[in-house]
Amino acid sequence: VDNAVSWVNRSRQTQKEMAEKLARQLQEQDDAAQEAEEYTSANLRGMKVQHDADAFEEGDTVILTLADKRVLRKEGDDVDANDEEDELENIHIAEVEKDKRAKERAQRPRNIATDDDEFKKSPADLHGKPKSFLSKYDDFVVDGKKVGGDGKPAGGIRLGEDAAREQRQAQIRARLTAAAAAATPVRRPS
Repeated sequence: VDNAVSWVNRSRQTQKEMAEKLARQLQEQDDAAQEAEEYTSANLRGMKVQHDADAFEEGDTVILTLADKRVLRKEGDDVDANDEEDELENIHIAEVEKDKRAKERAQRPRNIATDDDEFKKSPADLHGKPKSFLSKYDDFVVDGKKVGGDGKPAGGIRLGEDAAREQRQAQIRARLTAAAAAATPVRRPS
């Protein structure tokens, strides 16, 4: 009986020591994590945000998370790792935008198999382009912003000081490209 009692006491003591050792290790890990460099806005400089700046109200705290994207990218027969730039999004703002796109898409007329008018110019076509075969999935405008066929808004903002400069440069490049295209003379055959 003494052997059994001493064995139980040793087992309990060993368990207590193991629990204390594990607690010390976890505490050390927590302390090390807190001592590590804090994640600040400097870490976010240059990251792209899917939403426009007007989607955020000044003074409000908004939590941004990494936006979902495909892991693999397929181009033709090649399948590569998707090395596109990570983008940040707020899930609530993204859901509101998704709901707006769904309402906009629901308000569009349905495709009718015998409808040949979708290939002709219509007064509703603002760009003067004939509708495509699957015009339901073409780019469209919601609240004055162009939204792509994938349902994500074109544009967004970039965080940080360099981001504002990059956006201004992109706008200037777009204007220069448009001006160059308009200024290119068209030669007529003689």
